[in-house]
Amino acid sequence: MSRVSPKQRKLAKYHRMACLAIALGLPFKASLINMYTALARSRYMKRPKVYGKATSNRRSVSGNRKAPHKPKTPLSLHDSAGKGCWDRDPRSLWSRNSYLCPVTFTTDVNKGMAADDEMERLQKGVEEHTQRRHDERILVEKEKMKAEKEKMKAEKERMMTEKERVEIQKKRVEQEVLASKLKMWHKHVVFNMERRNMSYEDASADASAMMHKIDR
Repeated sequence: MSRVSPKQRKLAKYHRMACLAIALGLPFKASLINMYTALARSRYMKRPKVYGKATSNRRSVSGNRKAPHKPKTPLSLHDSAGKGCWDRDPRSLWSRNSYLCPVTFTTDVNKGMAADDEMERLQKGVEEHTQRRHDERILVEKEKMKAEKEKMKAEKERMMTEKERVEIQKKRVEQEVLASKLKMWHKHVVFNMERRNMSYEDASADASAMMHKIDR
């Protein structure tokens, strides 16, 4: 007689509790579903008959190993989700390992509807997130363009101010040169009238001729 491990003894205990709860119609924790499913891998559960050889291409048919493409069903989308234990089909406990179930069962329509609703909700969330990111990018681009416009406007104002400053400086220099020439012309006129005893007309004409020579 083979030795029974504590884990197998515990699984057998949960098996008896689940069977008793189903028979009496009593509620029991949803975690027992996982325990009951785990019993399928223990030596206490009777395996279905195998009608094919356990080859690498037909492992799901042989029943000795879980198919690699078989996804796990979350409890929120389980066949028995939202039902009392008296409404629950015991065969739905095999839904995560349906190839081990000796009895064929039909998939609940509500499961597909729940999956569709879940996918629609996720798709809507993704679309809202994408639209929000798009709006944020547009807002950032608008802020960047506004900052660039303000920068260009400030640069233009700075250039205009610099241009006005240069023009004012140029006019001031021209006025200083003109004042210097006028002062020189006046000194030459006074020199001609005092030292050379010339009249004002002759002195101014001589001073103007001298200024023309200087300008050339």
